Amino acid sequence: MKLRLNKQQLRILAMLFMVPDHTAEILLKPGIEGGSEVLLKLHLSPPVAEMLYRVFVSFGTFTGTVMIYF
Repeated sequence: MKLRLNKQQLRILAMLFMVPDHTAEILLKPGIEGGSEVLLKLHLSPPVAEMLYRVFVSFGTFTGTVMIYF
């Protein structure tokens, strides 16, 4: 069974993928760079935070690609 998405559904999916990207930029990046204590509040170690940051930013890459395509 193939999953077919129309243009509007793909845009909504891309916008949902944008949320983790912005969350990573707002919360995780300052914590990784040592500029805030957000990692302590979230109970994350720096390696885990770095991995989550990379995964979330890759979601944003998908979003950018989809928005540029449309």
